[in-house]
Amino acid sequence: MNYTSGYFCWLGKPGIPDHLHRHSDIELNLVCSGELTYLIGGHMQVLRADDFAIFWAVTPHRIVELKEGCELGVVHIPLTDFLRWALPQRLLHPIMHGEMVVHREDPQYDRMLFERWSQEARRLSRHLQVFEEDHAELQEIVYLEIQARLRRAARALGRNPEKVSTARAHTEDFTRVEMMATFVSSNYTDPLTVEDIARGVNLHPNYAMSLFKRTMGLTLLEYLTQHRLAHAQRLLITSNCSILDVALEAGFGSLSRFYAVFKNEVGISPRQYRNQRGT
Repeated sequence: MNYTSGYFCWLGKPGIPDHLHRHSDIELNLVCSGELTYLIGGHMQVLRADDFAIFWAVTPHRIVELKEGCELGVVHIPLTDFLRWALPQRLLHPIMHGEMVVHREDPQYDRMLFERWSQEARRLSRHLQVFEEDHAELQEIVYLEIQARLRRAARALGRNPEKVSTARAHTEDFTRVEMMATFVSSNYTDPLTVEDIARGVNLHPNYAMSLFKRTMGLTLLEYLTQHRLAHAQRLLITSNCSILDVALEAGFGSLSRFYAVFKNEVGISPRQYRNQRGT
């Protein structure tokens, strides 16, 4: 299976950036030791040793304070992948509404996971072109492990809410962007225009485009294309469908359009992509 670009894992000693930053991925943080303070969505959030934090990083954020000896694990998950996992709403809802969800469960297990993920990420980044099949299989394993960890947090939200804390950011815009992102995720294989997406969430098209771009850092059509490309890449690798069938099933209206977008975004043709991966 092939996932959209953007997955990232790092473990080490963080620094204090000189400005707020944002990106469209879901971010997981594990404070392995020490303590840090985030400025996120206009609020201060302290994370202590063993805290496992989950948030949507479109909220401008930065570390503003570090205690000596702080070590941090960081994972970025592309939003398109995250939404495909169909996680329980009790976890998905607060994250997609701009809240930082903080959960503690088994610190030793969490530390082991982040250490393994960061080691594998470094190895695969060095050998991606040589061991493409190994990369795809290992990425699938990592994603299953991440999903399991997130579902444990969701279970705690339902059974022991006192073990999970949240810090809310600006919710109104997040609600609207979440509606648009969810609409696209549910309908990207259909013929869609910006007007269709805006109408699906009861927004004016111009406002919908502006809000999505401002919040996500990419346009609605770019986000829609990400979904369609990821779907097409999975079909090219895992099925024997013709290139035309792949294009149509992924939501591209024509073969020529599919080839043009795929070559522009991936760098090679769909047929070359399939052949390189041995399908």
